[in-house]
Formats: sequence, structure tokens, C-alpha cells
Amino acid sequence: MTTWALGVLVLVMVAIPIVLASLRKLPSRRTSPYALELMGQLSLGPRERVVLVRADDRVLVLGVTQHQVTLINQLDNLPQATLSAQPLPPTAGFAHLLRETLSSYTGRRA
Repeated sequence: MTTWALGVLVLVMVAIPIVLASLRKLPSRRTSPYALELMGQLSLGPRERVVLVRADDRVLVLGVTQHQVTLINQLDNLPQATLSAQPLPPTAGFAHLLRETLSSYTGRRA
């Protein structure tokens, strides 16, 4: 190997970590003001489930199968405090989360 080729190889090996580090510091294109958050899910079968998705001030109740996604219900204008992601007790599951979300939307206990 010539001295020139060895110098180029060392330069490339030094440049790769520098470029990767600078790319990590750039803002991600994936950040969006319309971010979605999966709040919970309940499996109904091997490939079917019901999911709660938060989008801004809405909660979407979706039915998800292998081939399609169906909007079951849309809860609008929920207060942000209702939508805050608070840890649930270990025994609380999707049914509890769905019940609490629906009761805060309707204003009564389910």
C-alpha cells in the first residue's frame, strides 16, 4: 500500500465518526407538530386489536387488523390534563385506560 492510499484510509476512518456525531446533533425530520402517541392497546385475536391513539387534543379509538385500520370513535376537545401520560398501576390495563378516557370525555363514570 502506498503512503498516499494509507493517508486517505486514515482520513476516511477519522471522518466517519465525526460525520456520524454531527448528524446526531441535527434536528430530526421525524419531529412533527402532529405527533401521534400510542396510549394503549387490547389484543382481540392473533392479528386484531383495538388501540387508543392520542393526536393533539383528540383520542382515536381504532380497530386494527392485518389488512385495515378502522376508526371506531374519536374523542375531541379533551383537556390536556386528561391526556397526560401518567403511569398506570401494574394491575390496570387497556380496559381501565379505555374506561377512564371515556368517563373523562362523557363526564361520568363508566
